[in-house]
Amino acid sequence: MGAKSLNILAIALVAVLAGCSAFEDEPATEGAIFERPETAVDYQVELIGVENERAHELMEQALALFRRQNDGAQSLAFLRRRAEGDVETAQKILRSFGFYEAEDEGDTPAAQQAVARIIVTENRQYRLAEHKIALEEPIDGQLVLNTADYGEHVGKPVRASRILSAETRAVADLRSKWRPYAKRTDRDAVADPETAEIEVETTIAPGRAYAYGETTYEGTEGVDRKYLETYRHYETGQQVDPADLVAFQRADRNGPVQCRLRNIPG
Repeated sequence: MGAKSLNILAIALVAVLAGCSAFEDEPATEGAIFERPETAVDYQVELIGVENERAHELMEQALALFRRQNDGAQSLAFLRRRAEGDVETAQKILRSFGFYEAEDEGDTPAAQQAVARIIVTENRQYRLAEHKIALEEPIDGQLVLNTADYGEHVGKPVRASRILSAETRAVADLRSKWRPYAKRTDRDAVADPETAEIEVETTIAPGRAYAYGETTYEGTEGVDRKYLETYRHYETGQQVDPADLVAFQRADRNGPVQCRLRNIPG
């Protein structure tokens, strides 16, 4: 997200392998159960330096070192590659909580069992200095939405979830205001390591405003149209709000109804 001088996390692995044994040659049998090879490496995972409880929890859920711990690893080399593959994921999790200057440190203590040690120095947590929500096309002459309408998160420590939530709410707000095809098209972020601040700009394509045209029904042969119309609470010519279609679906008592908007150019 544009962070400067970002150091790379390091994964320190230490291990002493126990005894090894060779596989006996046996013919493959359909449905056979293969024993776990004795050469597999059992290991423990140590996650050090992540003070944020939620970030710690997400790493335990996302990192392959944790997810595949019960399986062990075929060898120390496989374990090392697994750990190296977790670096990028760990970085993304830390960044989502505003830590853009994570540094690595580690040691190599002796052990009788493999230890995958993730040592993190979080350093400063960045603050969100600005979140600009810009429109690709103006609405009533307005090209920027009021971010405060979608959650007070500017001025607080950066949390990716808060930024995503504001974007989702902004899009939903536009869709409820007759623009059913509104969508986020871009996001850009710039980090300033001197002030430990980040500025984010989200771009949204609002799409055109639509009104309801004729409502048609498919797969309702033999059902009186007047009966179906009793479930419809929007009127032809009324400006589109997707919530109307959701209410229409929920009001049906005879089974699931699928509603869709058909975009007619012009």
